[in-house]
Amino acid sequence: MLNFSFPERAQQKLAETLGDMFIGAVRRLVANLTVEECLVRRKEALAAFLMAEIAPVVSGAGRASDSTDRGWGVVIDTIEIQDVVVLSEAVFANMQAPYRNQLMLKAREAELARERELEETQARADAQLRELRAQAETAAAQAESAAQMKRLAAQTQAEQARVQAERELEHAKLEADRELERRKLEKEAELSGARAEKDREAQAYRAR
Repeated sequence: MLNFSFPERAQQKLAETLGDMFIGAVRRLVANLTVEECLVRRKEALAAFLMAEIAPVVSGAGRASDSTDRGWGVVIDTIEIQDVVVLSEAVFANMQAPYRNQLMLKAREAELARERELEETQARADAQLRELRAQAETAAAQAESAAQMKRLAAQTQAEQARVQAERELEHAKLEADRELERRKLEKEAELSGARAEKDREAQAYRAR
């Protein structure tokens, strides 16, 4: 079947033949699998099936149903499915729809989470601002109350000083009036004594 007298042509022919065999085997397997199974189970489902289907044929054993046990003498070590391509745009779009919806849902959830975080941050900032304003108003009220108390104390002290000054002035006036009256009485007593002395002298003179 393969003439390796011309290695390049033989290798090309072998690659084409193996490719056709792989395509046929994969088609038979994929026909019984869902798209999701093809994507998710491509290693264990597709690769294992191809190894079990192709390796005995191209090696020296042949299929169990073959009448000969002579194969091609080609040993296949591993078969790997690197990519799974969906040719139908409609099928691919339908496959992508759940992922797109999930991404949109996650994006919306992230947006809502950001909005909630912003709202919570704004609420905390507003509460802190209200607390600062309340503290400032309380401090201002306390300062005003302290100033008013200080003014009231100063007014009370000034009133007390005024009353005390008036009392002292009144007392000084009374003392001055008493002193004036005392001196007046002393003066009158002196005058009375002088007149009495003069009268006695006049009487004594007339008596001579």
